[in-house]
Amino acid sequence: SSDVCSSDLLFAEALQDIVIEDSFEKMQNDFCEKYYKIFEEKDENKLEYTKIFNEYTKTTEDFLEKELSKRVKEYKVDEFYKY
Repeated sequence: SSDVCSSDLLFAEALQDIVIEDSFEKMQNDFCEKYYKIFEEKDENKLEYTKIFNEYTKTTEDFLEKELSKRVKEYKVDEFYKY
């Protein structure tokens, strides 16, 4: 239906706006600054990297969910994971 298409478009536009904003870049830069010294250029990954990846994923998802809920009136978390 056209309602689904227009709500998908609205959601996608809001997500695009969020990821190009300075606040999103700052969140990413702050995270990288916190952990960059732990990484080494080796063939084998450290187990510690998994913990950092999981924290990055959670931090990013929480940020996006918070921002989307402010911008998209009928935002539902499930919609975020649809994409």
